[in-house]
Amino acid sequence: MVQSIGSCTLSAPRVGMDAHTELLRLRLVPGWIILLAALFSLFAVSWDIQWHITVGRDRTLTMPHLFILGSITVMGLAALAAVLIETIWARQSVSVAREGTPFARMFSSSLGAYLVGYGALDAAIAFPWINTGIRSMALMSLSGRHFISWCW
Repeated sequence: MVQSIGSCTLSAPRVGMDAHTELLRLRLVPGWIILLAALFSLFAVSWDIQWHITVGRDRTLTMPHLFILGSITVMGLAALAAVLIETIWARQSVSVAREGTPFARMFSSSLGAYLVGYGALDAAIAFPWINTGIRSMALMSLSGRHFISWCW
């Protein structure tokens, strides 16, 4: 069973291919995207702190805040894509399903993808409260590193 989105085909690894290697490649791409977005968010948070020291309290949609929210969005979408693609693969291949962590009897992916997704959702909802937002971005950064370390 092959599912397609637009011109992209999301099929499980072919019989001749090593499913474990393909799964690691699948996890590596969103892991690097999440890690780069986390580094970008560190730059944005540093800029935001300097902005607050110089300007003081400001409104919500300033440039540093937009960069922070943009990096949170990129991390959340990368985690969502990883969960959805791996779930599709797990439904087509038993060996891929064994490698994933089931969630709600509906999804199958790595624990790192779930943690990054939770952290992105938490940070997006709690963005006005700084302590929660920083905690969520730290969770996403550590999960992104953990996501990549599973692949190596």
